Amino acid sequence: MRDYRQMAIRYIYNNKKRAVLGIAGITISVGLLFVFLNSVETLLAKWYGENIGLIPESNLGESVYTLRLSAWFVAYLFTILGVGVVRNAIQLLLMDQIKDFGLLRCVGATKAQLKNYIYTIGFTLEGIGLTCGYIIGYISYRILSSQMKWDAHFYGIAFFIILIAFLGDMVFAMEDCAKVIKHMTPVDAVRGKYRIREEKIRIRGKSIWGFLFGVEGDYAAKSLKRNPRRYIVSVVSVGMGIAAICLVVAFESMFTEFVVDDGGKFGTYQFGLIAPANVVDAEDMQTNYVLSEETVKKISQQPNVKKGKPVHSAILNATDVRVLSDHIMNDFAMSCIQASVIYNGLVYLEPEYEGTANMQVATDYVTQINLFGYDAEDYGRLKKYITAGTTELSENGVILVGGTNVVVENDDTLNDKQMVMQMTDYQVGDTIEVVDFQSYYQKLQASLPEYGEENYLLKKVQAKYDCYQECITEGLTKTLTIEGIVETDPNIAILVDSYGTSVEIGYEANDCLMRLIVPVDRFVSDTGLSEDYPCGTVFSMTGKDNGNLLDIIYNNLPPSVVGLRVQYLRVLGILKSFRYVLLGFAIAIAFIILMNLLNIINITFSNMYLRRTEFAQLRVLGMSEKRLLYTVLLEGVITAIGAALVGLALGYGALYLVKSLVNLIYYMECRFPWEAYIGAAAAGLVLLCVCVFTGVKSAKMSMVESLAGNE
Repeated sequence: MRDYRQMAIRYIYNNKKRAVLGIAGITISVGLLFVFLNSVETLLAKWYGENIGLIPESNLGESVYTLRLSAWFVAYLFTILGVGVVRNAIQLLLMDQIKDFGLLRCVGATKAQLKNYIYTIGFTLEGIGLTCGYIIGYISYRILSSQMKWDAHFYGIAFFIILIAFLGDMVFAMEDCAKVIKHMTPVDAVRGKYRIREEKIRIRGKSIWGFLFGVEGDYAAKSLKRNPRRYIVSVVSVGMGIAAICLVVAFESMFTEFVVDDGGKFGTYQFGLIAPANVVDAEDMQTNYVLSEETVKKISQQPNVKKGKPVHSAILNATDVRVLSDHIMNDFAMSCIQASVIYNGLVYLEPEYEGTANMQVATDYVTQINLFGYDAEDYGRLKKYITAGTTELSENGVILVGGTNVVVENDDTLNDKQMVMQMTDYQVGDTIEVVDFQSYYQKLQASLPEYGEENYLLKKVQAKYDCYQECITEGLTKTLTIEGIVETDPNIAILVDSYGTSVEIGYEANDCLMRLIVPVDRFVSDTGLSEDYPCGTVFSMTGKDNGNLLDIIYNNLPPSVVGLRVQYLRVLGILKSFRYVLLGFAIAIAFIILMNLLNIINITFSNMYLRRTEFAQLRVLGMSEKRLLYTVLLEGVITAIGAALVGLALGYGALYLVKSLVNLIYYMECRFPWEAYIGAAAAGLVLLCVCVFTGVKSAKMSMVESLAGNE
């Protein structure tokens, strides 16, 4: 037959299974690249609008230019993988036809005609794959745009980049395949010299596989050593898949644990704004520190918000200026910035500062205690965290929050460690004398200077200090008894600044180091405030998406902001972005694994087919079909064991790196997902064994036909 193009098409038709593998590789590559490049162009248009066409010399244009070039570079890397599948498919098709090429050369076929034959096979597979890939990619892009609410467009640049990259790389791939034919003599082709690599006879001792699986294991290991490159590619490909699965599962579990941590680092109510009642601001002024009713309603209506609750909180002042400084635990003092501030405040209580504003401000700061009132639901939650005493309080009984989460510097590792630390050494039965809040409030409101008056701030500080001293002198105080201690507050966590790690940023204020808790009715009676007194609102989240909560809060902040608690939302947003990066990484790894998987299947099928003479010889020597199949399956087992070890090493290394990066943002515990590792390794074993088993079955021939085919 002189029409070599027609013969190439017929050969593709007769080898449909192998051709489908090559076409599938191109289709998947082109489809994913088409979606990726169109998504990049869509996002660039969304982010930069009319500036997307700016020249690279401008700052904004340089950003667009850099992002676009980066996307093209990534696309080209995946193009190489896609073309690699076709390259291997064609090379394996050629290996099967080595003897046919020799016969064609013997009857007068020229190298140019055979080259034409090779190019026809390559570009036929390429053309079908590109067409299917464009169709699937466009449909997928439209679906993605609909889900993401993008303004979908067909970008011709994505079409031409993929076309040029694939066709350009295919030319080089075809040239490599053609070189095999050009440098092969007809005699070598007819003898089948290129089917199995010839080696010198080597005497090998019994390997570890022989000890584990007997002589069949030794034979399987030696068969794999005949083509170490294929073995390494298979091991690394499957190992990368195992590591990628472990990494994604580990981070997802770490992310989920962070989100559902409703009684730990951030409490049940993870975000909101708290403005404790104080003796300086009247109720009409207090509204300037809290979120408006409209904003609270808007936040509560968000799908990712479970519920919101009003806060009942007030700042009390102890009569003893050393109520905290004499009781702060040493370890906590060494880790917490607020503790140092309290110690520094004691300096201004020395006699030389008597009568100064510094002394008056310091007195107020070092005596502050935060009193919280919880409703029945939140108060009942304390029972789980009680470490001493009881939640059944007497008339003057209170519950003390003993500890909080603190980030501690760790010299042994890259990451700091977060742990619960006890703040003070107070015990059940200890008493704390505080100034009566209602009396203090009434005295100060009657003594405050007029707003805008000359030296208003200094006069306000002086008035507050004088009223504080008057209350103590007149006995307007109350003695509180600690009747219960909780390890941490499971409702609203105490946030503190640790050395080296700033917990609160911007508007956010740190909490008092001493927090007392009572039922809400006791709070009302002790402070004289109503249940509707504006002390702020806190919210609990559901799900793993912070949505646009930060935008809503920042766009509706009150005139004066204190006690803003949005660190959880910020960390969640950062982790969400990191999660998307990891998901993109997982998709890229999955794409690489899929491409390598197609190569493994293709190579395994061809390898089993090319070894049919070897199998026939083993059968002639007395090996049963069942034993032969067992021996060949051991090749998949040995490869899977190697892949499991590689996956374990890569998984541990990648997980340590990801954990280190995440802990630079916020400390979270992370463990290696052994369940996912075992499942992924088992899946790899099944995959490799199925490839080998299917390859053996597809190459099954009678002993006479197999041996005769090598004559």
